[in-house]
Amino acid sequence: MFGSVNYFTNSFKICIMNNFNLDESCSIDEKWTLLKAEIQEVTEGQPEKEIYMQNLERAYFEVKVELLGWEDEKDGN
Repeated sequence: MFGSVNYFTNSFKICIMNNFNLDESCSIDEKWTLLKAEIQEVTEGQPEKEIYMQNLERAYFEVKVELLGWEDEKDGN
């Protein structure tokens, strides 16, 4: 379901897997930006947007930890 942690996690993983098959690659940071824009377009209410953004951040963090084994915050801190 769109907006769930699972949806965003799968989107990040598909992006990574497609990098093995496609000529043009997509980083998970680029995918994060695309998903954030999709949230802005699809959702209407502010509470819903906030929940989806929290789910996006959680999925991003979980994928980064799973792939790299360490934390790397989105804002570079």
